[in-house]
Amino acid sequence: MPKVPGALLSIAVLLLAACAQDRNAAPIVPEAAEIGHQEVVFGATTRRFDGTSFDFHRSPDIRLLELEVSVPANRLSGTLPLGGGDPNPETDFVLTGQTFHSPQSFARSIKDSLKTVPPYQREVTIFVHGFNNTFGEAAFRTAQLKHDIEIPGAMIFYAWPSRGAALGYAYDEDSALFARDGLERLLRKTREATGRPVIVVAHSLGTQLTMEALRQIEIGTPGWSANNLAGVVLMSPDLDVDVFRQQVSRFKKLPQPFVIFANSRDRALGISQRIRGTRTRARLGNISSLDRLEDLPVQVIDTSGLKSSRDLNHFPAANSPTLISLLKRLQIEADSIEERSIDLARLLPGRFSQEGGAVRVQLEEAPAQ
Repeated sequence: MPKVPGALLSIAVLLLAACAQDRNAAPIVPEAAEIGHQEVVFGATTRRFDGTSFDFHRSPDIRLLELEVSVPANRLSGTLPLGGGDPNPETDFVLTGQTFHSPQSFARSIKDSLKTVPPYQREVTIFVHGFNNTFGEAAFRTAQLKHDIEIPGAMIFYAWPSRGAALGYAYDEDSALFARDGLERLLRKTREATGRPVIVVAHSLGTQLTMEALRQIEIGTPGWSANNLAGVVLMSPDLDVDVFRQQVSRFKKLPQPFVIFANSRDRALGISQRIRGTRTRARLGNISSLDRLEDLPVQVIDTSGLKSSRDLNHFPAANSPTLISLLKRLQIEADSIEERSIDLARLLPGRFSQEGGAVRVQLEEAPAQ
């Protein structure tokens, strides 16, 4: 029997998982609020609203909303159980409330939520999801990250119009370019409305969108990113290194900290390389050294030494219990944005190295007790 190519096999697995349930379904179940732990997340999207839900079609307008999500109580950290159109609040993430906002009420609601936490926790984090995500999945992933890592303050997800299909990669790349202006508006308006520096966290193909949006901001307003962002975190970036360096060249100064989570065993990025015919050319998210980044003030967190995580090793910050535990500990130990601005790599356990302005820590699993 002929051997099935690894890339095709991986895509087939993704397709089977996607067909198991209606991924676009995210019914509102208010009574679930009495069962799970409630997380409030804010959303901004350039997806088309069809009257009942947000689909994958592109919209020139940004819709703003606030979501209440029930996180199941008896769930392993790093898991994201979803029930499709018939979720079980005992075991699944469930949407319990949804409020549409005007720009003015959106800003007021975010500021009101910040008032409920101590001043040193009044952070604003914008999360940009990656390839093959529906609107509901982006919302639930944001709630999961906020809950598991205990991200303080207000968290906003930017739901760009991903096709939400394993074979929709080309559509998603076009959509990432389409969504740049919307993300720029969200970044600028959020900073203006809250008066707080913004932390940007992006995953996978969402890092391409994020870097392009920041690049165009820098072209229009040199120095804006360093002056208005409290940090940038690129998780498993599906980015060509040459493209990344060209994007960075337009920055007057990179915002700090500037963190890159990489994993040389990232199978999803391996598929991305094959699609491009560049199997031997690493993406930014699976580089194994600092050779091509040494002149940049970046921090690389290498998760290759951790146990294999879900999703093809493509999102250990969301899936690896070890990494989640480490990130949660950093949240607890750091009492302010200023303290988080020091080298995160020096706070994490692992093998530390430095080349020029770039630093790297290679994380390893703690030995079993």
